[in-house]
Amino acid sequence: MKFTQIMAGAATALASTGAFAGSFTGNVGAVSDYMFRGVDQSGGAAVQGGVDYGFDFGLYTGLWVSNSLAGGGNEADVYAGYGLKIGDFDLDGGIIYYGYTEDTEAVNAVTGVTGVNGDYAEVYVGGGFGPLALKVFYAPEFGGDTGGTVSGDPEKNDLLYATAQFTVSFSDTLSLIPQVGFTSGDGAKDAFGDEYTDFSLTAVKQMKDDLSASLAVIGTDRDNMNGTADNKDNPKFVIGLKKGFDI
Repeated sequence: MKFTQIMAGAATALASTGAFAGSFTGNVGAVSDYMFRGVDQSGGAAVQGGVDYGFDFGLYTGLWVSNSLAGGGNEADVYAGYGLKIGDFDLDGGIIYYGYTEDTEAVNAVTGVTGVNGDYAEVYVGGGFGPLALKVFYAPEFGGDTGGTVSGDPEKNDLLYATAQFTVSFSDTLSLIPQVGFTSGDGAKDAFGDEYTDFSLTAVKQMKDDLSASLAVIGTDRDNMNGTADNKDNPKFVIGLKKGFDI
């Protein structure tokens, strides 16, 4: 049975109780490059999509998938969280599990070893006030498969990521979003060679039928990855197209 059929059945059952009413939505899209926190994940075009169920009282859960060289072929992220509004403030918190479906068959980019498991979990908390949004993510076991390559201690695997973005709306359908983020922690140093800052500037155009187009310039302050020239992470332009729909 297809995952969407399972989710649709579960959503219908939950909504029928009244207390668990909500909305079940999906999205599908493509980007010229899958960039995650300023780092190239696909080395080229990526097809992506997901499904989400949001309860009326603020709880939400979902699944998102993409092709990804970082995972040896594919990435599947499962997440759940809770969001609420207090006056003019929006608050949000939850957990994400990043699953790489073919990573144990691929060669690890850092260690050169085949058969390592790159899956990891992150907790997050965020807040927003008007056009400003801040979010912090923490993964206690991000660098577990690098064996302490840089830190010298295989038990130090944590990663902390903090990001801020500001949405400038020119109209109901056109917006510009500057963003900056910072990656730190021993797990991050093992995986990327050092702590680093990423940045992006994204223009989003909303069109009819929940279709949107985007153009972004994305980069980091990294010159290399663990001492190796990493030119693919120089600033680059990324175009995208995304379609949302109700299920």
